[in-house]
Amino acid sequence: MDESKLNELLKIGKTIKLLYVEDKKDIRESTVQLLERFFDDISIAVNGRDGIQKYLDFYNKNGQYYDLVVSDVAMPDINGIEMSRAITKINKEQAILIVSAYSDSEMLINLIDIGINEFMKKPTKENEFIFILSKMVKDISIKKKYKKSIKKIEKVNVNLKQKIKQELQKNSDLEKLAVTDKLTSLYNRVQLDNVIDFGVNKAIRYNTNISIIFIDIDKFKSINDTYGHQVGDQVLKHFSKILQSNIRETDIAGRWGGEEFLIICHETNIEGSLNLAENLRVVIENTTFKHIKNLTASFGIAVLEEKDSVHSLIQRADKALYKAKQSGRNKVCI
Repeated sequence: MDESKLNELLKIGKTIKLLYVEDKKDIRESTVQLLERFFDDISIAVNGRDGIQKYLDFYNKNGQYYDLVVSDVAMPDINGIEMSRAITKINKEQAILIVSAYSDSEMLINLIDIGINEFMKKPTKENEFIFILSKMVKDISIKKKYKKSIKKIEKVNVNLKQKIKQELQKNSDLEKLAVTDKLTSLYNRVQLDNVIDFGVNKAIRYNTNISIIFIDIDKFKSINDTYGHQVGDQVLKHFSKILQSNIRETDIAGRWGGEEFLIICHETNIEGSLNLAENLRVVIENTTFKHIKNLTASFGIAVLEEKDSVHSLIQRADKALYKAKQSGRNKVCI
């Protein structure tokens, strides 16, 4: 760390009023110890909602806003991005440093839209953290002294920000293509693996339910053999739209492969999954498909149990699907 920057941070930091928001206690305590080396006036919030309240309370008490807000992103109830959006609606010039383990293009677009000043990826390195803080407090100090001049400079940067946003949007579109099945526009196998892995780990951590439903179109090979692959593709597209239109907002549907699909049901027990699967089975059975008229599908369900892993959960759902196929098709089995 450049000694001049360190001295600058030590000098200017004493005049800065800072709000730090982090929900994880261990990270919060270690970061506060670092911040206290440079800042005398630090307020601490344990989540996004607490951060917004402290921000308002500080203004009501002091008649001014915090000079700097440092926040995590992944927090329960109100996350760091939502909190930052609320704060910038109150004070559009608020300096905010976001610290997060995630850095996908869609999130970065959101940060630009909100007007976030800086972003830093977790895990943070002390020297890098200090460097960014020193840069930000210097900017804050300059803005305090030359606010009118800075506004003129910021207008010049509008076009540059727009160009950056456009480039990030292109990257976001490419990322969506990478996780989407080209034929059906549902999530592909790669993204389903990511979602189910995240969902199972979250359910284990917070002791909540998660269930999955495997769906296989009955006798799909005969459709391809009789009507051709183009008709088969049309059937898959229509089938996918039925799934997407009849699941809940919290459910995730994707194409597992071929004529097999998967629905991931967050915070859903076996009864909820059975109701969803049976409803889908009836809707599919009563839908008229172009060229082939009618078809049916078989369903296999598994809900996360104690000592389950992602692999064992998938395996049990697959066995349930096999059971449905072997017992006559057009059935829901667990």
